[in-house]
Amino acid sequence: MTKANSTKKALLSSAFAILICVAMLIGTTFAWFTDTAKAAVNRIQSGTLDVALEMKNSEGDWVSAEGETLNFVKAPGAEAEEILWEPGVTYALPELRIVNKGNLALKYKIAIAGAKDATPENDKNDLMLLDVIDWTYEVGGTSYALESEKHLAAKKGDEESFDTFTVKGHMQETANNDYQGLSIDSIAITVVATQDTVESDSYNNQYDKNADYPEVQPVATLEKLEEVLNSDDINGKTVKLYDDITADALPVNGKDVAIDLNGKSLNTKKLEVKNSTVVIKDSSESKEGTITTDDSYGTINAANSDITIESGRFVSTYNKVGSSGYASVIQARNSNLTINGGYFENTDAVGSYNYLIKIPCYSRTEKSTVTVNGGEFVSHRDYGYIITGDSDANVDVVINGGIFKTAGRNSYLTQVKGNVLVNDCTFTATGNNTVFDIPKDSTVTVKGGTYSVNENSYTDTSLAGLIFHRKTNGWTSVSGTLLVDPVNPVKVNQPTYSGFLAAGAKQSAKGADGFYTITK
Repeated sequence: MTKANSTKKALLSSAFAILICVAMLIGTTFAWFTDTAKAAVNRIQSGTLDVALEMKNSEGDWVSAEGETLNFVKAPGAEAEEILWEPGVTYALPELRIVNKGNLALKYKIAIAGAKDATPENDKNDLMLLDVIDWTYEVGGTSYALESEKHLAAKKGDEESFDTFTVKGHMQETANNDYQGLSIDSIAITVVATQDTVESDSYNNQYDKNADYPEVQPVATLEKLEEVLNSDDINGKTVKLYDDITADALPVNGKDVAIDLNGKSLNTKKLEVKNSTVVIKDSSESKEGTITTDDSYGTINAANSDITIESGRFVSTYNKVGSSGYASVIQARNSNLTINGGYFENTDAVGSYNYLIKIPCYSRTEKSTVTVNGGEFVSHRDYGYIITGDSDANVDVVINGGIFKTAGRNSYLTQVKGNVLVNDCTFTATGNNTVFDIPKDSTVTVKGGTYSVNENSYTDTSLAGLIFHRKTNGWTSVSGTLLVDPVNPVKVNQPTYSGFLAAGAKQSAKGADGFYTITK
């Protein structure tokens, strides 16, 4: 999906390689004199676009205002009075400032978002109160309407660029009795920013003249969430939660959307994603925004989609009475799943076969990819595979980082029909003696990482290691192919059979840390 606040590339001056070739023609004989002149290309450095919203604390110091609750200010001497809105009043919030902490110039807008009906029991639409309140903000003595565009220069060294402003609300004098007794809360001051036409490339400073603002759709109720997810106007926008929400299955069909948990909880049977591009993140400082489910299909059930998870928590508590407990945290069929961070858990309440990432398959023509760049993955019960697929699923897995923990028997890092590449990770199995289960005609290539298994989890301790095999006799029940071809050191707390090592790879003796190290 298009990221409106994507970082521009700030390219420093460069000189490129020059190839000089001189040809001489003498009679019918061709002789070539060649030479090459090279000049180094200076570093390519991307710029940073970083905007912050700050407030003054009780000591008068500027601190982050994100996630804080602001109170409207009463006139001097009237601080103890209750704040009540009536036609003609104007209330102001404490002084705030917008700070450009990045090295790129930006333009910004201020908006009011996230309003919620504070008294739903009164059978009135309290949100209509916003229709008769005019919001403005004041910078340097000049008043601007909300959504007006302003500009901030880039930060220079330690000198930050900022605007100090005050948000004011004025209740229209024409507001009638229909607006009495209404109450709204969860209002948020939102600042959106994007790159400005200031810096120049090799031609001019107009290359980002069409840079869009990130559009945020605030959501505080289930009804609003369902409305925006079904809207034709949601593509390219971010749905941001401003309250905890409980729902049945939530369909996302044919959309290009981001979901910001914003530190809130979304309790749902499943987020059912079809034919969509979805990014899920948690912009809150706590990073406690959570999607939970007690359904066997997982927090996210995707098909024919591109799913990217940046942050957040994803937890399954499924434990159907009388069931063996087939359950997953995330399912992605015929899809591309990318995980850059977050926390993923099948809790101890879940029965056996509690997969964290499951790749279902309807036919061998379907193709799925799973890329894990970070995050923490925790599985508590038996058959708690981290990444697995149906027996005929065609899956490619790349693991570039992450922390993986399993506590049950037969709980592997991967068990997929396809190709697995592990460049780095930390895997710990306290109830299982091996890391990978490799099906027939499938491969696992290990280029880095640290792996710890429990060799005493089975009677025959000679079967422990990266894969289920006898250390002295080689392969026993191995169907696929394992290759340890280290780019970075591979550390395993059990010795690895030499037949699994790439040419030139060497395995050390057991170190004081309890690990064998494989290098090349």
